[in-house]
Amino acid sequence: MSMEELAQQGYLTPDGVRGKRFGDLEVLELGATTVARLAKAGLDFTPASAVTFPCERYKAPKRAGLVKPDNVYLHRIAGRLVPIAVAEWKDKARLRKSSDELAAAEQAVVGALAMGVRLALTTDGERFRYIDAAASAAAGKIVEIQEVRDFTPSVLSDLYRGESDVERDPRPLSEKVWQIIWQTTKAEPKDCLLTFVEFFMLKFLSDNLPLSVLPADYRFDVLLSDPDEFARNKGCTQIEYYVNSIRPAHQAGFRGTPCGRRRQSAERIRARDDHFVHVDH
Repeated sequence: MSMEELAQQGYLTPDGVRGKRFGDLEVLELGATTVARLAKAGLDFTPASAVTFPCERYKAPKRAGLVKPDNVYLHRIAGRLVPIAVAEWKDKARLRKSSDELAAAEQAVVGALAMGVRLALTTDGERFRYIDAAASAAAGKIVEIQEVRDFTPSVLSDLYRGESDVERDPRPLSEKVWQIIWQTTKAEPKDCLLTFVEFFMLKFLSDNLPLSVLPADYRFDVLLSDPDEFARNKGCTQIEYYVNSIRPAHQAGFRGTPCGRRRQSAERIRARDDHFVHVDH
C-alpha cells in the first residue's frame, strides 16, 4: 500500500511524518498502513523479519511487515520518531466473548513485536487492557500489565517509563511552577499559589479519573496541542477554552461533592476568576 492513508490523515509534512499530539508523545491513527510502510515513511525502527508469537485466535500475516496496527504511539527524540506502543481499537460487539478479547490481545502483541516495541493495548473506547508484548513473547502467552486507569497520555507515559507505580513528591514542581506564575503575573503570592493548586488539581484529576467521569475534552492534555490547530478545532485559544469550558466543568464537580474543603477551594478559585482572565489576556 502507498502512503495514501498517512497523507489523508495529514501526517506527511515537508519535515517528515508528524503525528497528532498525545501529551508529550504523538499518535498515528491508522488501520490500513503496514509496518513496512511506516518504516519507509521515516519512523525510527526496523521491522521484525518474523514474529513467532503463538496465536490461538488471531490469524497473523505471514510476513511481519504486513501487520497493520490501528494506532501507533511515538516518542520524538532529537528529531527521531521512535515507536513506543501500539493499540487495537475494536467495536464493543467484537469484544463480547473471551475468544474475541484473546484475538484482539494477540493482534496487539503481534503488532508490537513487528515494530519492536514493548507496550500493546486493546480497547473498545471504554475498557482498556494493557499488555507487555516482550514478556508475552517470552512466556508464549498474553502477559498483562497491572494498570487500572483509563488510557490517557499520562498513563502511557508512565507505562513507557516504567513509572506507573512510582510515588512522586510534588514539592519541587510546585515551587518551580509557583515561581513561574509569580514572575509572569506579579500577582499576590496567595493568588499565585491558588493558580498552581488549580492547575495541579486539573492535572491530577486528568491523570486518574475515568473518562466516564471526566471526558477527554475537559482534561489537561487537551490544552497541549499546537495553538493554531487548537484554534481551528475549538474556535478559541487554549486559555479561553480553559476559562470558559474546562474550569466550569471542574467547578460543577466541586459543587456536587460533599467535601467542604473542596467546596472552599472552588469558591476561592471562583473568587479570583476576573483576575485570572485579566492576567492571561
